[in-house]
Amino acid sequence: MKQQYGLLLAMLFGISQLAIAQQAADTDQEATPATEQAAPPREAASQEEQSGEEQGEESSPEAQPDETAQGTAMEQSGFSSGSVMRSAFTTRIEDREPVDDVEQLDNEIREVYYFTELRDMEGQTARHRWEYEGEVMAEVEFNVNGPRWRVWSRKRIMSDWTGEWTVSVINAADEVIASDSFSYVEATSAVDEAEPTSAPDAEAAPAGDEAEETPAAEQSTDHAAPDAGSPMQD
Repeated sequence: MKQQYGLLLAMLFGISQLAIAQQAADTDQEATPATEQAAPPREAASQEEQSGEEQGEESSPEAQPDETAQGTAMEQSGFSSGSVMRSAFTTRIEDREPVDDVEQLDNEIREVYYFTELRDMEGQTARHRWEYEGEVMAEVEFNVNGPRWRVWSRKRIMSDWTGEWTVSVINAADEVIASDSFSYVEATSAVDEAEPTSAPDAEAAPAGDEAEETPAAEQSTDHAAPDAGSPMQD
């Protein structure tokens, strides 16, 4: 009887230990998901920080246009548009200077010069653009080889090309920095009577001879061929 009673107690104790062990195992299994569920917020925070860095990298190219514009402005800062200190239409050039300053020219005179003194255009190519009634009749180029440079161009004009003539001075950037005009008018009746009627035909020249010029040349002092420009000498 005692043996049976002892065996029963042992069985009850074993069952109790198994129940405690099972309860402990269930408790561990329930605690594990709670730990795993807490992890995602940390990952989300990490993703937000990375996104912020990527946005910062994407915004950096937006600053590049300003830097490029500044670089371009610096490259262009050395360019000077130049200026025209003196200009004149004249009937003749002597000692590299105009002998007169005409605003109106009778059509008995068949050629005219345009003189300019250029400043701050060294190293550039300047142009004289001759226009008659809005049409470009000739363009003459000069290489400017000094900070003060005198140049002139000559234009032969047919007697029936009366009206307003304009010459523009154009710099290397294709900017008009100065322009002047003169009027080419019919000569007086007394001069017209004295002039043979065949004179205009006799003076006619091929189209290639209508405009003459010689770029600036330091050594040019020949008054017999005054189509050359020259550097200004103090």
